[in-house]
This record gives sequence, structure tokens and C-alpha cells, in this order.
Amino acid sequence: MSVPQESAGPASTSPGFLTVLSWFPESGVGGVNQAVLNLIRVTKQDGRWQPFFLLSGGSALPGPAPHLACPARSLYLRAPDVPPGKMARSLLAFLVHLPATLAKLRRLLEEHRIRIVNCVFPDLACLHFVLLRRLGLFDGKVALTFQGIDSKNLTDKRGISRWLARWMLRSADAVVACSRGLLEEVLQFEPRCAKRAAVIYNAVDKQDFLGGTDWGYQLPQPLQDRPFLLNVARYEHKKGQDILIRAFEQIAGRFPDLMLVMIGAASGEESEISRKLVAGSPLRDRILRLENVPHEHIAVFMRSALLFVLASRREGLPFVILEAGALGVPVVASACIGVPELITDGQTGRLAPVDDADGLARMIEEVLTDEEERKRLSENLHRLVTEKFSWQASYEKYIAL
Repeated sequence: MSVPQESAGPASTSPGFLTVLSWFPESGVGGVNQAVLNLIRVTKQDGRWQPFFLLSGGSALPGPAPHLACPARSLYLRAPDVPPGKMARSLLAFLVHLPATLAKLRRLLEEHRIRIVNCVFPDLACLHFVLLRRLGLFDGKVALTFQGIDSKNLTDKRGISRWLARWMLRSADAVVACSRGLLEEVLQFEPRCAKRAAVIYNAVDKQDFLGGTDWGYQLPQPLQDRPFLLNVARYEHKKGQDILIRAFEQIAGRFPDLMLVMIGAASGEESEISRKLVAGSPLRDRILRLENVPHEHIAVFMRSALLFVLASRREGLPFVILEAGALGVPVVASACIGVPELITDGQTGRLAPVDDADGLARMIEEVLTDEEERKRLSENLHRLVTEKFSWQASYEKYIAL
């Protein structure tokens, strides 16, 4: 078990709002990272609650991280997952370390006056907070907040791990999802937590997004004076870049100057797969694939894009669509979980079936050939995002749990 580490932070008599995540949130591209960082930022600005961050994976905290606007600590919370053939060993390790871990967590919660624990992207390590609550060692609230694939990770558990996951959901004070579709998936797995379940949408604050943008950044030379489609998504199978490339290949002949720009975070083997897809495309000279672009440059790409396209097989509630809407960029996307809560086909964008390159190509072509339609869709999406998706509204729902 790692020794807790803490960054410097001012003392406060305000009640504490603890965000728990198994990795340290980077400032670049990544929906969960943006959700965590923005909620912490708004909590600090509001002043009624003191934000605090716990890195539950146990790795060392990085050096100075000004993008994380609160004190932070690292503590390894062991998840009682039970791999096939290792049931006794896994449970024994969890139980042996449990008393000491609960004692450390209890001291941390008391020291920082924590009244709300928000476990983002929850796994079975979050059982520690639920156990503290059930044992009467913590009288605040515990929320489990699902953002996307974390729901499937939990609901795919088997055996004892599956039973523990369902008990954790039933025992938490609140089960939160960033979209209705995602919450429905969680409730199918454990319907008995329905009375404590809520949708709290992710959001984007336009002024903060624009204010954090480096407007002096110049687009890469191949994009100078060239129209382009933009995709921003981690290089993973679930993000559907293979579908997007196939759709682009279908329409490119009718738009000879059009380019496709893909921006994503590197993800090991799946990044290499996407590189090979681009290298093997007959249109590879018209596809610009970029990795790990700083978030402060994303708005520059979006403002210049003719159309934003998201071909995902699975989402929670995509930040990139919120950001595109905040900037007034028209959107074509696949109708996976969460997306139809932002994009109403023909009103705030266009939707194609999941895993349908032909349908996606058709939608892209229809929007590209109708300038008035692009303008109408972008204005409608901009209105929806700016009026209904603010971090202040989401924060108020969290502290009302």
C-alpha cells in the first residue's frame, strides 16, 4: 500500500467535496478528465464547498499541476476483483488490507471535513467508501458517477465480483450517470438503486473553454486554406475511427479539396491500429492524424472545421459535441448511447446508425452540400448547449444529492 501523498492547499472551514478517480486527470483531451477538472474548478469558484482530489490507483502524484485547482492525495485502494482461479487469494488480500485502508480513509475524510465523496468512473475499489458509510464510520454521502465504459466494466463482472458490484450500487447514497442512456444501462444491471439514481449531465462553459484556448496557435501547414472534417476522440475501437475513414473514402471523390483531421490521445496497441488504417487508406495523403494535441489547441481546430464528425460505437455524453456546439460547429455523429441526448436528427445535427459507414457517409455528404442546413444545425446546437449544459447547473445537482 502506498504512503499517502498530498499537494499543498489552503485550510478551509467549508465542508469538503472529495472527487475520487483511479488515475490523475491530465489537462489534455479526455472526457472524464474534463469532467473532473471542470467540476473541481466550479466547486472552488463557488466557495460553499472545498474541493479535494484522491488518486485511488496508488501511483505517485505528479509534480506541480496547476490545472488541478485543489489539494490532492494518493492512496492505493485495492479492488476485490476475483479473477478466475484466484478467488481465495484475491479476497484474502482485500480483507487483510481492509482495516488499515478504512482507517486511513476515515482519517482523510475527517481531516478535510469531507461531506460528499464523488467516485468518478467507479470500480470495485469504491467499495471502501460504501463500507465506511455502512459501518457508521462516515456520515456524509457517497455518489458513484458513471461516464461511459465504466458502466460496462462493472456490469460485465461475474461471480462474486458481480454480486459485490450490485451491492455497492444498492448501498451508495446516489448513483449518477452523465446521460439517460448510460443510467438505463446501470439500472438494468441493478434496478434496486433506481430511487437513488440521477442523471447529471456533463457540460461546457463557453467562456472558460475559449479563455483557455491558445488563439496564437497556427494550424498545421496542410490545413492552410483547405476545408476539413474534424474528429476528436481517443484512438480506441469504441471511437469508430475505422468507420469514419471508410465514410470519408466514400465521399472524398465528390469533394476533391476536403481533408479529414483526426485528433486523439495515444492508447498503445489501438493507436498503432489506427495508424495502420490511415497508412493503408488510398486517401492517406488527405488524412491528417495527430496525437496528444493540447486541449488549449482544440478550439482552434474546431473553429476552422467545416464539420465535426463523431463515429463512436459507445459514449457517455461526449464532451467534444458540447465543445463543438459551444463554438457553433455543425455535427454529424453515430447514434450511440448519450449522443441522441445532444443531437436530435435534423434539428441539432445529423445522426447515423452505429457501425454504418454508408449511413455516416450519406449524412456527411448531405450536410456538406447544403450551407444553409449547416448554419441552421449549428445554430440550434449552439443554443441547446449554451442554455442547458452549464457546469454551474451540474454542480448544483451534485451538492443537492
